[in-house]
Amino acid sequence: MTAPITYVPVNNVRFLVRGVAQRPNLASKALAHSVKALVAPWREHFGYEPLLCETFTDIESHEGTCYKAAGWTPLGMTEGHSRQRADFYVPNDRPKKLWIKPLRSDARERLCAKTLAPEHAAGETIGKGAPLPLTAKELQPLAKALRSVPDPRAKNRSYLIGPLLCLIALGLLCGGTNLSAIVRHAGRLTQAQLRFLGIRGRQHSPGSKVWIYFSADALYANPENARLIVQ
Repeated sequence: MTAPITYVPVNNVRFLVRGVAQRPNLASKALAHSVKALVAPWREHFGYEPLLCETFTDIESHEGTCYKAAGWTPLGMTEGHSRQRADFYVPNDRPKKLWIKPLRSDARERLCAKTLAPEHAAGETIGKGAPLPLTAKELQPLAKALRSVPDPRAKNRSYLIGPLLCLIALGLLCGGTNLSAIVRHAGRLTQAQLRFLGIRGRQHSPGSKVWIYFSADALYANPENARLIVQ
């Protein structure tokens, strides 16, 4: 059974005040104002209301004082893992401190409810990983067409060209306008999604720039390959 994946908490990936801009209480005030201003634009852009903010601090580098001053609550330490893909983590022997900041007074009760309220429900998925712009039925003919693309790479390749080109096509259909955006989308796919596309193995992530870059070369090598995706 697949555990629910929820995007109701908003993750603060990085927060930095450069030395030249440091002022007394600037960091905590910026965090407080950001949290207050978050909900409305998030709802407008993503279609649901988040309930919680979360972030992690590296205790070997930062105490997280600005988060404490801004009213965030420390929940404890992580086990020390880094995410390699959407559903695959590897140990890094560097635990981090988890901080949370509720976005409304009843956030805890709403998160613990059996079902999320309608204004939050769109933030929860059940093991879907990255969004796919095509249904399984629509994706099958695309995957079949791309499997017929001649592979210009050497024989010592780790992934077949068809599934990798399928990753590129899906990234483009999801709005990716450059290689980095396509790589980020591919990196969010779950193992179940990768298997459906024909990707096998865990030794290297197919969502890396290296694999997708060499797959993109197949399109440039023969314009007919690119026409297959467009069709």
